[in-house]
Amino acid sequence: MTIRRRTGTAATATITGLAALHAYWALGGHWPGDDARSLGETVVGPGAELPPAVAVWAVVGLLTTSAAAMASTAAGRDSRIPARAITWATGITLLGRGAIGLPVSLTRGRDTRFGRLDATLYSPLCLALGAASVQVARDA
Repeated sequence: MTIRRRTGTAATATITGLAALHAYWALGGHWPGDDARSLGETVVGPGAELPPAVAVWAVVGLLTTSAAAMASTAAGRDSRIPARAITWATGITLLGRGAIGLPVSLTRGRDTRFGRLDATLYSPLCLALGAASVQVARDA
């Protein structure tokens, strides 16, 4: 198995898991919070509310599309547009999210649960998935 395929498989599985987690939230689930308020503060930020379910479903659709494109690109089934372009877009978007979120959380957010999770999990995961997406798209 090539590095591109291994990287793509791992990233596809992770993005698919994130899509499933967002679907759980869209259906009313609260983990890792105890209720809607604590979930909003944990995954969106201090004092934040959860977005409406329709917005969360939109994220589910984007993540699912990204995972499918990644799987196709990693397997070498479609190195053209649109799968490869979607994989590039996924990588650039996630790298941007991680690059913006990490320094903000490290400098201003360490005293909140969201800030700690963003600095130790959310932003690093975005950077890793973004780098994997770019690698898969570049090597296709």
